[in-house]
Amino acid sequence: GYEDVTKDGISSKIEKAIRQAFKNRRWPVLLHGAAGTGKSCAMAWNYVQWSGRASWFTANEYCQRIQRCRRDGSIFESGYQIFERSIMDIARDPKRLFCIDDLGIRGATDSVYEIILSFIDCRKGKPTIFTSNMNLDGIREIFDERTASRLSAGTVIEVTGSDQRRTQGIRIRA
Repeated sequence: GYEDVTKDGISSKIEKAIRQAFKNRRWPVLLHGAAGTGKSCAMAWNYVQWSGRASWFTANEYCQRIQRCRRDGSIFESGYQIFERSIMDIARDPKRLFCIDDLGIRGATDSVYEIILSFIDCRKGKPTIFTSNMNLDGIREIFDERTASRLSAGTVIEVTGSDQRRTQGIRIRA
């Protein structure tokens, strides 16, 4: 849904902060703030600008893929059989940009906690962007101190402002 994203809707401060994180390889980048403030759009802009391989998932989608592989042995997507090991091999690719949207929108079961922590660990020092409506304290409450600490080791950007979706919508009173 972000294929047509433009730089116009992205704050220059956010763009500059992400560019600096990329330049200095301060991974992961965590964009956090209230709903509708442009976190996913900023991540999408970097996703479409990335010159190499890139992957985009919501945190929920990524965890569900791993859980389905564990439950069923593998999953089929686009005519290919995919195993948990192949998902993890892709996640370990140091040249691939990984974008994980909406971290922490659901409570963390033991399985989700383990998958997210393993993902963060395997992406250490690799180009990775997370978005969350939760700040580090909220992530700490949903996951734990280790997860928040690992995310804070890179670049943490608080995205402020009003909900852009609400200002773009049309309101009709009938």
